[in-house]
Amino acid sequence: ALLVPESAVRTRRSGDSEQTYVLVVDGNVLRERPVGVVQRDEARGVVAIQGEQIGAGDRVVVAPTTDAVDGARVRVAAPRTAAPRATPRPSRTDSAAVRNDG
Repeated sequence: ALLVPESAVRTRRSGDSEQTYVLVVDGNVLRERPVGVVQRDEARGVVAIQGEQIGAGDRVVVAPTTDAVDGARVRVAAPRTAAPRATPRPSRTDSAAVRNDG
């Protein structure tokens, strides 16, 4: 089973039946992959899914928009890297001796 955000799982009704699926990126095209929901963890907002057409290496669309549909062409952006952390400057302590001549 794969663990994905709840937002990734879609359901389509057709007559009396429902089909649960996720969208995956296949090259530069979105493809529907039918899945079954194995378990939900509502507290964490994740779902365990499984399906014959989905595997650990697939790139699942985790927050699909309304225009994200099977066959849509997509451009995958390079992953964002975390902003570099600011390193504190070493503090400079002026060790000038104060002289009191008087």
